[in-house]
Amino acid sequence: MIEPPVLVALGAVTGFLIGTTGLGGGSLLTPALLLLGLPTPVLIGTDLITASITKMGASWRHHLSGTIDWKTVALLAIGSLPAGYATSLMNLKVTFLLRLLAIALIFTGIAILWRWKYPPKVVKAIPIPLPLIGALVGAIVGLTSIGSGAMLALALTFIMPQLKVSRLAGTDVAHGVLLSLVAAAGHAQRSAVDFPTVGWLLLGALPSTWLASGYAPKLSENIARPLLGTVLSIVGTVLILRSVLSS
Repeated sequence: MIEPPVLVALGAVTGFLIGTTGLGGGSLLTPALLLLGLPTPVLIGTDLITASITKMGASWRHHLSGTIDWKTVALLAIGSLPAGYATSLMNLKVTFLLRLLAIALIFTGIAILWRWKYPPKVVKAIPIPLPLIGALVGAIVGLTSIGSGAMLALALTFIMPQLKVSRLAGTDVAHGVLLSLVAAAGHAQRSAVDFPTVGWLLLGALPSTWLASGYAPKLSENIARPLLGTVLSIVGTVLILRSVLSS
């Protein structure tokens, strides 16, 4: 069993990232738990339940701060919820998918950092329907328990470049609550959950997320953009390591 202080610290770090950037749920928590030795059969269920409860607190704080685009959440959910539930019932080998996602995250993180350092005079949005993006993200989350934050942040950064990081984070978190709950319901039919681990993680994650999400609206774009790009790059690197370990 993983030592409780380690789980509390991991939960606190995850909660901070969720609160400030919308990332850090499955993308960091699942590979971290894998590396720490949590049995593979309980990884996905444990991760999804922890992420959904953590994001509830962050979502409420973002709602109070007015940093959630609810129309965007609804359009994403049209595609993500059915896709997430359907794929959560599947039992597929996801190593190749993880590596593709990891590469995408690393290059996107680099692109965000480059755009922050050398901003273009005109930023053009990429016209992709939000329900389609939601379906893609939902399918990945249902299969792997990752991507509800990182993959969506990746897409919204280019589809809605006018969105401030605080509002991107709030929208990302609010959608992540719905998707994590639906995907968890599918996995609950065939996966165990380590509830003591969930408890220790939440002990660190809930207060950290609440404080961080309250700070997100005040976070300078010159801090938030490089933070988001750096986190995406780190997530991609961690996912490559996870895919190698699970292959």
